[in-house]
Amino acid sequence: MDELETRIRALENENAALRSEIALLRQDLRHTRESLDMLNSNLGRIVWIFGGGLIVSVATWVIGGGLGK
Repeated sequence: MDELETRIRALENENAALRSEIALLRQDLRHTRESLDMLNSNLGRIVWIFGGGLIVSVATWVIGGGLGK
């Protein structure tokens, strides 16, 4: 009977450790997702700025005479 109780305690301890590890992994995953969302948002802004600059430069070139110079 003592052996059975010992095995049950060991399994309960292992179960608690696994639950704790799962909670930490979920928190890490949430943090990683938030970081990736921020990175994605910033990359989108950079693309918009670059695209806008490209359009402005082409428009300036066309207004300045373009290929006719």
